[in-house]
Amino acid sequence: MGTWKLISLKQGAKEIIVSPEDSIQRLKYITKSHFVWIQYLKNTRVIRNSTGGTYTFKGNDYIENHEFVGFGSMDFLNKIYAFKVYIIDNKMYLSGLLSTGIYIDEIWQRLD
Repeated sequence: MGTWKLISLKQGAKEIIVSPEDSIQRLKYITKSHFVWIQYLKNTRVIRNSTGGTYTFKGNDYIENHEFVGFGSMDFLNKIYAFKVYIIDNKMYLSGLLSTGIYIDEIWQRLD
C-alpha cells in the first residue's frame, strides 16, 4: 500500500528513465482495497490517462482488476493484469505482460 511515483519503465526493448523534470509524471495510489494509476502533464497538471479498481496482493503476486478508466485509457477497462512485485528499500519492482502482448518492467519510488 502507499503512494508511488514511477521512476523507470521498460516496455519491450524500450527503456525510459523518468526524471522530476519530465513533462509527464505517473503516480500509483494503493489503498487497502483499491488502486488508482494516473499519468498527468506536469506543466498543466491535467490528467492524461488514468485507471483503477480493485486488486489482490499475495506474496509477490499482484493482480489488478481495472474497473474504471479515463478517456485516454479505454483499452484497460475490464481487464485483469497479473504482475510480479518485489518491494526493496522503498522501491516497488513490478513486471508482467499487458493485454497488448508487451512485457513491462517498472520501478516505482515510495512517496509516503
